[in-house]
Amino acid sequence: MKSSVMVLQGLSLCKFCQKRLGFKLGKDNSEGEENSCYVCGGMMARVKPLAEEIVAKLGEYEYNTFLVGASVPHTVLDNEDELRSRFKIKGRDSVKSQITKLLSQKVKQQTGKAVNYSRPDLTVLASMNEGLITINLRSVWLRGRYVKLRRGLPQRSSVCGICSGLGCAECDYKGRTIDSVQSKISDFLTGVFAAEGCNFVWLGSEDDNSLVSGSGRPFYVEVTKPKKRFAMKEVLTSRGNGGKRKTFFRTKEVQIKELELLERRVTDVPQFEITAQVNLKRKTDAPPFGDSQIESLEKNFSNVLTSVRLSRKFRTVQKEIRGISCKTRDGGETIELLLNCDGGIPLKKLVSGQDETVRPNLGAYFSSYEIDPEKPFDILNVTMKKGSTMIPGLGKDTPALNDLGYDSN
Repeated sequence: MKSSVMVLQGLSLCKFCQKRLGFKLGKDNSEGEENSCYVCGGMMARVKPLAEEIVAKLGEYEYNTFLVGASVPHTVLDNEDELRSRFKIKGRDSVKSQITKLLSQKVKQQTGKAVNYSRPDLTVLASMNEGLITINLRSVWLRGRYVKLRRGLPQRSSVCGICSGLGCAECDYKGRTIDSVQSKISDFLTGVFAAEGCNFVWLGSEDDNSLVSGSGRPFYVEVTKPKKRFAMKEVLTSRGNGGKRKTFFRTKEVQIKELELLERRVTDVPQFEITAQVNLKRKTDAPPFGDSQIESLEKNFSNVLTSVRLSRKFRTVQKEIRGISCKTRDGGETIELLLNCDGGIPLKKLVSGQDETVRPNLGAYFSSYEIDPEKPFDILNVTMKKGSTMIPGLGKDTPALNDLGYDSN
């Protein structure tokens, strides 16, 4: 029935479309030129060479799983819909579905890699009309800690002041300042993974003139478009002497420790607490800090809840100060203030009492002192709180990431 109607109407189908739609045409029709096919116009015949081109392009990437998608001209889809409607064809694959299946099968056969429909390492998008191939690479997420050894080194990169982000010789054509913790870690990771860039989630921040010591400040990083997905896997999971993780990157300014691969992208991060040393110096002709003031300070700020006003969120959160110890140096000319508190408290405003962002604060105690601008405060240790969780899922637009700071390179 279908065969006779098709012949009468003078329609020609290629062998791929015949089989897919369930037609059994005569020999003359099945051997007709592929380009004369009423549905695909010869597009199905281009699947095999396109698959070979995809395999050739994938040779420069490291991956275990893949997914293939295809875009098909609307005219092809309309022609097929018209044919399906006219002959009441149901329950059969569409031309687009058949193309993606054939491409996937051929790529799988030639590469030995597996198809993954949920979280492929890379996704291939084939444009059947233009014959273009686009490869999208799933990002790699890591967490680690950095130690900062030089004062004057900012944590984050900023837009280059010369080119305004366009790229120039001064910024090594990156559009951002290259003298920062962010740029140094990013350069290391993009080199290792042959990647396009890095996006960072910082667990707190410090002053440009501050140092970070101890086990380092934790951070999370998304390595975007990594060509060498598995280049660091063996190194990242190896351990040094005594079972301790290695220092993976070391310069005179920055070290990266405890670098670890994550299974999924980060949308929420653990709560943390810090131990920091704040350095104060006495103002000219101001009275020095006395023993009674030290005793009062240490007593009144032990296990105390303080309110922190978040300017960007227009709300207040509660943070805990666990303890403060105070030591005077040089006859009271300088003070070393040791703080143990929750992360997220702006230390400068806690000590100075500036604009009452933190309440209660230490402003009344240190009216005779000011924070040393050359070495304001140093981060001695950062500890993850017990029971904190990291939830995989969404992306950088979640409130948790915005509160902590999400930076791209």
